[in-house]
Amino acid sequence: MLLVAAPGLAGCTALDPIGLRKDGKIITVVIGRQCAPERYLTRLRVVNYDRSKKAEVAPTLWEIEATRPQALKSVVLGTVPDGYVARTNNLATQTIGDTVWLSVTIGDTYGNLFDIENLRDGKVMDAALKVQSEEEFHKQYGC
Repeated sequence: MLLVAAPGLAGCTALDPIGLRKDGKIITVVIGRQCAPERYLTRLRVVNYDRSKKAEVAPTLWEIEATRPQALKSVVLGTVPDGYVARTNNLATQTIGDTVWLSVTIGDTYGNLFDIENLRDGKVMDAALKVQSEEEFHKQYGC
């Protein structure tokens, strides 16, 4: 996996408090460090990424934005949590590719590339490529 920086992002390091978990065909975004209201999830965006072109593949797969931000430890792609609205939802017409760019705003904006084939059922892959249980993830990236 390649960790890349993008304009406007505060993070993009191995310590970014974001990860992905796969459960069969379900992909879940796992989020840490939401320790105060100003750090609650306000935006989440997932887009396919073409490594050969080093570019996002339009259109965005899925994007949500908070109407009432709250601390969410995880969000299942395609399921809009209470207090959020879908800004973009192309999951029904566009497949999740081999690589996705995940961007999460929790006070600061963090983003990383994730190779879907490297995800393991029931485990979280964090920005450092570490595969672990969700409990271990939140212990590492908790408050």
